[in-house]
Amino acid sequence: MKRVVPIVAGLVGFAAGGGGAGFAQAAEWPAVVRASYEVNFNGINVGTFDFQSQAEEESYTLTANARLTLLLGAFTWIGETRAFGLISNHLPKPAAFSFDFNANRRIGSTKVDFESGNVVDVQLSPKP
Repeated sequence: MKRVVPIVAGLVGFAAGGGGAGFAQAAEWPAVVRASYEVNFNGINVGTFDFQSQAEEESYTLTANARLTLLLGAFTWIGETRAFGLISNHLPKPAAFSFDFNANRRIGSTKVDFESGNVVDVQLSPKP
């Protein structure tokens, strides 16, 4: 369960341009990467984490979905992350990022829009 937060944080960093250094060799990367993980806590399966990235000549898309259930279903958490951007000179230029979650009937989201690599809008729901 502790690994989901660093993975989501890594997606945010990549979408914000933090993945630019390694992206210079994008031509050698596969066009699509898919990964599915089981999330275990003390040896007990509590959920899943699925990740997919897709790169084309001029754009990229990242998606991730997590579903966790603890205490025989007393606590359920579902999270979905999406990032989209353009590729220019082998570097990512983020365009949009979203993170939506549902935790025991509490729903929230974060949406970030970019322009020229800079954050231009952030929408939080519910508002803090």
